[in-house]
Amino acid sequence: MPIFLSGPLFAPKYHLSTESGEVVEVQLFPGYGRWNFDLVNALAMAGAPLPEAADAVISEVHIGAGGGVEFLLLAIEFCGALPAGNNAWQRCGRSYSYAITGVPYLYVSELGGYELTDTRKLKSARLPNPLVPLAYVSQSDLSDTFALPVYEPSPTIDPENLVRFGASFGLKESLTLIRAILIGASVEKPKSALREKGLAVAAEIAGGSRRAPSKQQWDYAASLKPVERVRYWASQRIAWRKSISMDITSTMTSLNQLVTQFAYGLGASDMPFAVIPDKHRRSFAAALGRLYPHLENSLISWIRNGDEPLILAMIAGFKPRGDDSRPDRGLLPLIRMLFGEQVEVLSVVYGPAKNSAWEKLVSNKQQLANENGLWNSVLSLSNAVLADARTLTKPIGLVVNRPSPASDLLEIDLTAAEEIPTFGEQDVDTVIRFLYATNPDQAFEGMCNPPGGDWSGVSLLSGDRATEFRWASLPRVSGHGGKRPDHVVQFFNDYGLPDEILSIESKRRFQDFEPDVGSNLSSYLNDLIAHPATISRDVAEGEWSHNSMNYDNKYSLLSAGAFIGEHSVENARQIAAEYNFDIILSVTFNEFQTSISLTHNRKGARVAAIMAEQGRGFQDWLKIDVHAF
Repeated sequence: MPIFLSGPLFAPKYHLSTESGEVVEVQLFPGYGRWNFDLVNALAMAGAPLPEAADAVISEVHIGAGGGVEFLLLAIEFCGALPAGNNAWQRCGRSYSYAITGVPYLYVSELGGYELTDTRKLKSARLPNPLVPLAYVSQSDLSDTFALPVYEPSPTIDPENLVRFGASFGLKESLTLIRAILIGASVEKPKSALREKGLAVAAEIAGGSRRAPSKQQWDYAASLKPVERVRYWASQRIAWRKSISMDITSTMTSLNQLVTQFAYGLGASDMPFAVIPDKHRRSFAAALGRLYPHLENSLISWIRNGDEPLILAMIAGFKPRGDDSRPDRGLLPLIRMLFGEQVEVLSVVYGPAKNSAWEKLVSNKQQLANENGLWNSVLSLSNAVLADARTLTKPIGLVVNRPSPASDLLEIDLTAAEEIPTFGEQDVDTVIRFLYATNPDQAFEGMCNPPGGDWSGVSLLSGDRATEFRWASLPRVSGHGGKRPDHVVQFFNDYGLPDEILSIESKRRFQDFEPDVGSNLSSYLNDLIAHPATISRDVAEGEWSHNSMNYDNKYSLLSAGAFIGEHSVENARQIAAEYNFDIILSVTFNEFQTSISLTHNRKGARVAAIMAEQGRGFQDWLKIDVHAF
């Protein structure tokens, strides 16, 4: 178990002991772009086409005469979201970029989670398209490192899928792999095991789908090299059709119909990409020229003269008001992970981007890519682009001079982090968590969103603490406008039984709170608890099962606001009244010590006392003052 050693609470240090008795010192640095190095910029300099930040990055510090230097060992992404639609490949850009730069990468995701209805009834289990786990394995085979999926059973998985995928879950192997990386041992055995498990997940999903190719087709395609895989799927002539629900132009409607005459599915009939066989490119180019007579001729010529299969990526990309659709950033990385760098890709962008984006697409593509992650994906990973959207005066077609990723991978080293960042909301979250999460005899953590947490569900204990109830697939707001908290904590009374639930909202400044946010936090939890929890488990045994029972433990709800700033008791009272909080936590930082002024009303007195008692255990690293208002 990690032992808290020392250090400022916004960058805590821990000791870990190995089996051989060695002690490893670990320090946590939450957040990006806040310390004296820029990891995203370092990735870009090392050749990452899409320098995105993974959820966690582990580095090793080498101490020399000139100070400390860090070397990246491993990047890890955690995903508890349902793999519904394009969410399944939203994070592929991170895997792709880390693999390109030679940094090992693990994608940890839940499998078999249930979608819920508007009334929080179980609707259906959701599984990713089998091409997604195959893409990670394929990327690992293409790179000098690995980018592998690690699947865990979702807490809401049903017994059938638990058995079906039981042999494919890879948490044990991933821990073995991480340990090997940390101690410098061989990673080949756990890496190979995770690769096989990724293939097994893909094959099992494909085998259970009525719309997927046969198991024989799938197994054969998975065994091929990426370019060969494109040709194989083209030869199988899988009927393909793209359903578009948004408002599009008449020419885009015609294009979508036209594509179905020339293109086939790449292992699936319903993914937003398809392949036009090389023998169809000339006919497709002619038909495209008739549909778009004023389109840039270089694009038509490029399509007509190519002698390789052409992949079409259909990218909505933008929401009705022109904002990015973040999941679409991962579509082109998914294609490159599956089919490699040599395959030619035409991206068709049809979502309503803003006018400024269209102007830069024509006049300054590099600036557009630098300013926008979605356009960076499109322009970095496509060979050509066709844009036809209702916010455009006329369609745009262009051929992209796409550079090949660097073949000589650079070693990324970073100046060892200093312990004084630019402070923000996540530092407040990190420190506040120390006040309740480190003593399970006084409180139970039901949800934590800051670094190291997630918004995938809220848990509460039964009155006797024997059963844990969990509400999964959380809405952002409740039916009455309630607001999802950053923290949910269940505190125990003098008899050790849970009876008070605290929801916490954190911000950098108190002025950033929404009006009446304290009441909205409580409203959110009341609305949620009014429905039966999605799943429950015996605390001692630990196995989840679907739940239909109402949560009948008596409880009272409290709300708290946490932010950076030094405020008097009178100021805190005014803030609490304005935003309807029971507890105010104003936090200030300096190089060594964090200070918290904890003020409360009568209702919040006991919870405030428990949090203050826990805070005093951190000695000189944390100063905490408690006041009533």
